[in-house]
Amino acid sequence: MEKCPFSERFLQIIWNERLLCVRPVCVDGRPLRVVSTGLWNRAKGPDFRGAAVLLDEQLHRGDVEVHRYASDWFAHGHQNDPAYDSVVLHVVWEDDMAESSKIHGMATFELKNHLQPSWEQFLQSVEAAFYPHAREIQPGACALRWALTDDEHLRKILSDAGAARFSRHGRELLRRGGESGLEQSLYERIFEALGYSANREQFRALAQALPLSALAEYANDRNALTALIFGTAGLLPDPTTTEILPCFREWVKHAWN
Repeated sequence: MEKCPFSERFLQIIWNERLLCVRPVCVDGRPLRVVSTGLWNRAKGPDFRGAAVLLDEQLHRGDVEVHRYASDWFAHGHQNDPAYDSVVLHVVWEDDMAESSKIHGMATFELKNHLQPSWEQFLQSVEAAFYPHAREIQPGACALRWALTDDEHLRKILSDAGAARFSRHGRELLRRGGESGLEQSLYERIFEALGYSANREQFRALAQALPLSALAEYANDRNALTALIFGTAGLLPDPTTTEILPCFREWVKHAWN
């Protein structure tokens, strides 16, 4: 048996990133489907809490323990620790245990023969010591439900939700169109989108302060439009009272005038 070239930490990252081949299979021959890798446990106990996996289409919910070798389970004394009683999957780089020594009631999954082709590229790009803790997050509350929903049903739900959202925005556009005209309303909606989530109201206020009708005569003059938008937004400094960097001085003076 050749020595495992990776640390246990890196194997945990591989599991957390789901860098597995398309059809992974456990040591006992059961197909494995990862519904949720679980929450990476930074304290004592199993490495991943609250995981959900399908073993031969049977759902198993519990914890996941990651080791370099299957025998590390006994080397670390987990067989005598009640904290590991809820482990449903033992993820290892290599299974070095005889069939007679398998842990009863727990599946073993061997990583080394079930990785994505891109995993070596990932190995070169990641520093295990600086792997971002933001990636060690718990899946959303609906993750398990949607992961177990068949594709056709999920496609219909997303399609219906998209149509409902489109309809709602359409009604809102018509309502605003009745107040300020359809073209102005659409113009304000475009500006809102340019503000993304953090500045939607500010961009809408800018579109209202600089209505579409005020821009009509400058439609073919990009410099004039830029000056109007920056000036109305309060982002155009007065070159007679403000120190301007030399590279911008001429443009700002022209735009201000």
